[in-house]
Amino acid sequence: MRRLCEKCKTPFETSPIETKTVLTTLAGVLPKTEDDVKKAKEDIGYDILPMAGRESYTMYKAVGCKACSKGYKGRIGIYEVFAITTDMEKMLSQHATTTDVQNQAQKDGMITMKQDGYLKALSGLTTLEEVARVAADF
Repeated sequence: MRRLCEKCKTPFETSPIETKTVLTTLAGVLPKTEDDVKKAKEDIGYDILPMAGRESYTMYKAVGCKACSKGYKGRIGIYEVFAITTDMEKMLSQHATTTDVQNQAQKDGMITMKQDGYLKALSGLTTLEEVARVAADF
């Protein structure tokens, strides 16, 4: 997806609806206490990881400048990666359905593409609109 231009990206505080969407999408991913922050950063790999349950989050919008023209400059990937646990290995060897594999992967802690996009938006790398455009169906 498109990466925000570092020269012109503009911060804003999320609206109540945007905040609810972020919290719903990232339920179980964002740390709930200060003690959980370090572990979540290690597990997920993001340096900037806000706490769950906030009333709003600082995100960025695309503005546009001479360096980028539309607020974006470059691309970044969003990823969906999961570990092959013992349970997952059994499911795969038994030819489980795609839905069953997806459910087990999320149970085992997989971050979906949409969640990864939201984490990148919270980190200031892209916008909520870009995540919705690219990962709406995931």
